[in-house]
Amino acid sequence: MDVNCVKHETGKHLSGTMIAEKLNISRAAVSQILKRSIKKIYLSLKNSNKEYSTIQIISGMAKLFNIKTESEYKKFFRLLPENVKGEINAAAKDNGYKRN
Repeated sequence: MDVNCVKHETGKHLSGTMIAEKLNISRAAVSQILKRSIKKIYLSLKNSNKEYSTIQIISGMAKLFNIKTESEYKKFFRLLPENVKGEINAAAKDNGYKRN
């Protein structure tokens, strides 16, 4: 499955603004579509892989979406449902991770 379909001809990912311009919709609409899509993918993976933790599912999604840089991870994190963000933050805190 090629999930990197939203790329500019240069091979770089398109920003939400660029996608909005290409589709003639608002940037907010692009953001909401992405958030709903990420949530659906997450829930589908969670329901079909009950043995995996939230962190494992999100890590798998990040690999699927070819997320590599810290900046890309931050953008991806912002698209996650609030309850998933909470689970990730709680797991990180339980494992001694502290935000700067």
